[in-house]
Amino acid sequence: TTATGPPSTAGGPARAGNPIADPGFEAGLAGWLAIGGARVARTGPARAGRWAGGFTATGSGDQGMALPEVLQCTPGRTYAASLWIRASLPGTMVQVTLLEVAGGRRLAADSVGAVLQDQVWRRVEVAHDAHRHGASLAVEVVLPHGSPRAAVMVDDLEVRSRPGPKVFDG
Repeated sequence: TTATGPPSTAGGPARAGNPIADPGFEAGLAGWLAIGGARVARTGPARAGRWAGGFTATGSGDQGMALPEVLQCTPGRTYAASLWIRASLPGTMVQVTLLEVAGGRRLAADSVGAVLQDQVWRRVEVAHDAHRHGASLAVEVVLPHGSPRAAVMVDDLEVRSRPGPKVFDG
C-alpha cells in the first residue's frame, strides 16, 4: 500500500517506541547492509531532515539494502514498518519486506510491492506476525529483478509492535 501524506517531523532521533535508532539516517548508515551488490549511501535531498539512506542498483538481479537486526521477535506479536521511498526513475518497482532471521537463515517474511510512478516520496507499510522466539526482525528494501535500475532513497523508517491476532484452539 502506498500513499502520500504531509511532511513528517522525523529526520532526528527515533520517536518513543521505535527501535530504529536513526530512522532518518541523520547520523549515518550504521547497521545497514547492501543486498546483491547495490551501492548503499546517505543521500539527499531527504524527505525530512538533511539526509536519507539509499542505494543504487549496479546489476540485473535483486538489489537493495537491509537492516538485519531491528529487534528480537516475540511470537504472537505483529510488527509493522512504515517508511518513505522515492526512486530516480518513473515506473520503478520496490519491494519492502519484514522478515525473521535466525542462525543466518530466513525463516518467515511478509512483503509489499510498490510501483513508483513518479519521483515523489511515497509511504509504504508492511506488517509481519512473528513466529519464532529469538529470531531477529529484519527490514529489506529491494529493487526486484526486472525493475528499472534506479537509485532508491529511504527515509523516516518506523517499526511498531502490538499483540498479534488471537489463535483459538477448536
